Amino acid sequence: MHSSILLLLASTASVLAAPRPSGELESRKQFKGKDGMVVNIDDAAPGKTEKRNSQTFKSKGGFTVTISDATSGSDKRDTIEARSSDYVSSCGGTSGWIPIADSQSPSTGIWPFQKEGTWYWGYQNTVTGFCNGVAADYDGNPFNIAPGKILSSTRTWQFELEGNGRRVGLKNFVAGHIEFEIHNKSKDNHIPDKDKCIEYLMKMAATDSSCYGSNNKDTKGGTWQVRADKISYHALPAKD
Repeated sequence: MHSSILLLLASTASVLAAPRPSGELESRKQFKGKDGMVVNIDDAAPGKTEKRNSQTFKSKGGFTVTISDATSGSDKRDTIEARSSDYVSSCGGTSGWIPIADSQSPSTGIWPFQKEGTWYWGYQNTVTGFCNGVAADYDGNPFNIAPGKILSSTRTWQFELEGNGRRVGLKNFVAGHIEFEIHNKSKDNHIPDKDKCIEYLMKMAATDSSCYGSNNKDTKGGTWQVRADKISYHALPAKD
């Protein structure tokens, strides 16, 4: 089942099992996903001089994704408190407010030389683009996030190439990006599902969420914990 990704993760596990000097950096492998999204799989070497091997795929959504080892610093955005149900554990920073819907900056100039404003990607469409992308790799196989791994991607443009499609726009049409992460802290593999991914990340845009801004209908993003903190989905808007 999904032999290419499973074999890759198996080879990564075998490398981790072998002893190596602290701080040794292994080679990077790159793979193409279905719509051009790039996925990295990183291994962490032990010690304070830790470096990571990065293995890269291109995926369905046409953007870059990294799968790396979860470290002690990876959980800074997570709440330590354990709960039995799913919940929003934290919100993003106040400098990262982003409209939920796409937004258009005001027009400039005077008719007949008036220039229409620029359209920016909002939170909802950026989330949908990310979740579509992690649904499958270039060959149509789902991404398999092994235990202790983190899948991450930063979305700045609608498509992978800079200047291609709409730009992610924060409050007041400030250019920005959204950092996405899926943490697997369980003992089982986790395969992202497009619809569930959207459902989880849109929890931070729900009107009853502490991450939601009712005045401007925007959100700070944040972290959604799944299965008593075993899986977490992160969407953190920020300025460039």
